[in-house]
Amino acid sequence: MTHPLRICQYFGALRPDQGPNLLPNQGGVARAVIDLSEALRRAGHEVSVLRSGPRPAITIRSESAGRALMLETSLAAGGLLSRRGLQAAQLALEGADALHLHEVWDPACLQLARLARQTDVPYVMSSHGSLDDYSMGRGTLKKRTYLALAGRRMLQRAAAVHCTAAAERRQSMKWYPKGRPVVVPLLMDLAAFVELPGDGPAIAGLPALDHDLPRLLVLGRIHEKKGIERLIDAAADLAQDGMVCSTVVAGPGDPEYVASLRRRVASRGIENHVAFPGPVSGTAKVSLFQWADLFVLPTHEENWGIVLFEALAAGTPVVTTRGVDVWQELEQTGAATLIGAGPGELTTTMRRLLLDRGELRQVGAAARTKVLQQHSREQAVGRYIDLYRDLARDTTA
Repeated sequence: MTHPLRICQYFGALRPDQGPNLLPNQGGVARAVIDLSEALRRAGHEVSVLRSGPRPAITIRSESAGRALMLETSLAAGGLLSRRGLQAAQLALEGADALHLHEVWDPACLQLARLARQTDVPYVMSSHGSLDDYSMGRGTLKKRTYLALAGRRMLQRAAAVHCTAAAERRQSMKWYPKGRPVVVPLLMDLAAFVELPGDGPAIAGLPALDHDLPRLLVLGRIHEKKGIERLIDAAADLAQDGMVCSTVVAGPGDPEYVASLRRRVASRGIENHVAFPGPVSGTAKVSLFQWADLFVLPTHEENWGIVLFEALAAGTPVVTTRGVDVWQELEQTGAATLIGAGPGELTTTMRRLLLDRGELRQVGAAARTKVLQQHSREQAVGRYIDLYRDLARDTTA
């Protein structure tokens, strides 16, 4: 019988306005770490989640992720861990089978990677799309300098550089040519999508929309890279051609940017057919996915895009771009349409797909079955466990 693993995960510094607790409704890297930690704990393994911030090192409990340890940083050292923070990290790593780092650009990761090497704990570095071409094209000088000074060495000394898809591996390897990339799909918790609530809660929460019209949805962090302007313009173009749609843009975002999207909606004359409900979660979120005829994410870059698989798990086909690293995996579901950057392509694609909403439902239902089978949390966590065990064996061999 194999022994339970002890895994430490680190996913970055807390902002001054954040408390130390790990919240289950967080998105992005935080969501990935929390879901993985919870799945590892359910499989009988011990997990410590490390974060850093300008506070003394403290240990807390999180319902989702188990034990969480706050590592103190030095305000005068640009986010590096203080001596007390390093001491707390060293205690956390004692007896650990692996350290999993999730923030390439966090300088504390340089310290933790060095500490792991000193204590013979293998470490994994997840890039989470931060080394993709789109990401590396922004803040280029600062990122290249970081890599040249220490980041590339950290990546190449890792026991494994974790990529969630083959497309991410292809883009990222140029930045650590002597590294050891491995592809392991992101673990997703799709339990909330096994029993669907129907679209009733979504309809009740959007009383101003005409729900008899074709329904379009984008959900997640509202950010410039998501291409939401493109969706708004496509919905307006369809309306001008006589195909008026009800469109929902859901999720948190910078207030100024969200205001700019609202102004764009008004300028295109579709303000009566577009809703911005803000962040949604729980049953309301699942219902909103189920409500939509199409989930549309014309993004410039996305590492995994959990929301795309959540839409498919709700039986809703998706339209997105090859800016999503998992575009090949999405294509295999049979319910994903990939578009390029050509003008009018999104409008043409949505018009074609929305001509037969009944067929969309059939295609979505088939994809839902496939996604729930192939992306179960139990199956996914097994691949991470195998990775950690292999790394631990290599260290003790």
